[in-house]
Amino acid sequence: MMAALEVVNARVSYQVDVRSRESSEFYSQHHDAQKDRVAVRAKIGVLRRERLAYETLEAPITVLETEARRHEWQRQDADDHVVEHIMRTQALEARKMAPKRRTTRLNPGATPTPVTDTHTTTPVTNAQIQAMINEGVTTALAARDATRNGDDSHTL
Repeated sequence: MMAALEVVNARVSYQVDVRSRESSEFYSQHHDAQKDRVAVRAKIGVLRRERLAYETLEAPITVLETEARRHEWQRQDADDHVVEHIMRTQALEARKMAPKRRTTRLNPGATPTPVTDTHTTTPVTNAQIQAMINEGVTTALAARDATRNGDDSHTL
């Protein structure tokens, strides 16, 4: 009977050791899970704050993007006006340089003498016209930039 009692005691000791190790592993895993849970909650808190910061910045960013589009439109409009002004100026200069026809009053009985054109015309290529336009745009933009007062209020 003593031998059977020793066998039972050995089994019980073995079971105590196994349960003790399992319990230790369980508590270790439970502790790790709690630490992970705290880390996940901290990350959630960071993400919530970042989301709030993003939402806070989203409206001003949209406003700035809208203003940037408006400024680009105004710049393009100003460029169009500059090109239009240059073309009008060149057309007026071309009219000034065009040969004028002379008209003379004839005395009664006098014979008209033909008027000959002493001016020669020079053909202008598209590249030359584009170069003149570019020069005018550059000059107009430089004049505009020179008159800016730095506050971007579009006043002269």
